[in-house]
Amino acid sequence: MSRALTRTAIVALVAALGGTAAAQETKPEDSTPPKPAQPPADPSTTPAPSETPPLPPAPPPYSTSGQVDVGLVPALPEASGERKRRFIFGAGLGYTAGGSVKHPELNGTKFAGEMLTLEAGMEINPSWRLVLAFSSFQSKLDRVMGTNQFTSASGVVAGGPGFHPLADCGDCGTTGGQGGIVVHQPFHVHTLGPRVDYLPFGDQGLFFGLTAGAAMMQDLDFRAGFASAARAGYEFRPYSVFGISVEAGAHAQVYSDSSAVLPYASVQLRLIAEPPPMSTTTTVPANQPAVLVKPQPGIQ
Repeated sequence: MSRALTRTAIVALVAALGGTAAAQETKPEDSTPPKPAQPPADPSTTPAPSETPPLPPAPPPYSTSGQVDVGLVPALPEASGERKRRFIFGAGLGYTAGGSVKHPELNGTKFAGEMLTLEAGMEINPSWRLVLAFSSFQSKLDRVMGTNQFTSASGVVAGGPGFHPLADCGDCGTTGGQGGIVVHQPFHVHTLGPRVDYLPFGDQGLFFGLTAGAAMMQDLDFRAGFASAARAGYEFRPYSVFGISVEAGAHAQVYSDSSAVLPYASVQLRLIAEPPPMSTTTTVPANQPAVLVKPQPGIQ
């Protein structure tokens, strides 16, 4: 009985010692106490975030020096108060009276007749224009019978203008024949040259002009010489592309053995046209590289 109690006591002691050893083998981290929680940060002591860095400066304008423009380049706005040059086309009708013409085949110097003017050129600005003008004066001449000279026509020639028969024809089928000499014909005097007009009050109002160029006589023995002219007038433009003017002036012509002084008055009609727009592209040779042009900043 005492042995049984002793054995039981030994078993209980061994069991007690085993439980104590198991308790000592617990993991260190399980037995480590947790760290205390960090306090919240104070906003007053938190550093402010850094500011956004500034944007880099804009690149310089694109340069195409020494290269060919082939891109579309917008047209720059026209400066205020500045107007482009414009084309001028004009025609006029007039009359000359009291003119004087000297020619070896003329008997007398009296000259009177119609006048025609054609012109084309450029309006440089509202006060100046430059055109190429052609002026033609026409008169009628009668032959002085029995001579090779003509005189200014004084009326209708008996038998009508043109040719006058040398002999009456009683029986043109068998006798007399036909033939004649010129007894009535026109006579033309021309001036061709540049014409400069000055308008002191702008593109309408009073104007003054000068011409210098070539002179020609036609229908008699041809003559060529030098001509000059001066004029003054008034122009009215009911529309910006249409003008009407009245003018008076005189043409003076000098030839080797002839001369002419032709005062006149005329009415002129003018059309003013804008030049065609400039092309925005340029043709580039096949062996040259193309470069695209970038528009300047601020141009829409």
